[in-house]
Amino acid sequence: MIRNLFVFLFCGLLVYGCIKEIPNPKFAKVNEREISMFVESIVNEIAPVEKELNETQFAAWDGGNDEDYKKAAELEKKYRILLSDKEKFGKLKVYKASKIKDPMLKRQVEILYLMFLENQLDKDIIEELVNRSSAIEKKFNTYRAKIDDKEVSKIF
Repeated sequence: MIRNLFVFLFCGLLVYGCIKEIPNPKFAKVNEREISMFVESIVNEIAPVEKELNETQFAAWDGGNDEDYKKAAELEKKYRILLSDKEKFGKLKVYKASKIKDPMLKRQVEILYLMFLENQLDKDIIEELVNRSSAIEKKFNTYRAKIDDKEVSKIF
């Protein structure tokens, strides 16, 4: 009888332990103001670099100047390394999994999460990828076809 009681109590504790809700920090209530300030801090950090990168890339693509391509590659490395921050990516993961009510803020977090996700690489790999892509872009954008042994930039 006592043995059956112990077995019953043990089974009861086992079931209670299995169904008891374990708090998960991922799904804890989040402060949307805190998330908004975090998003704003990231945007303020990367926006100037992204703007300068876009302007430099346009100049490189338009003019084909070696210096512009080098500057654009350096800015792209800087930009991608900013987006490879593991700590910020971890926070974005938590915020993305949380229940954000504001649809605009939710979308901002999702976009930043995806931007950070694609850059979760080592610094050396990022630099190698940027160097290779920059070389390909330069080759593509500065290529000029020849017609009758004359180099042309446009065909009418």
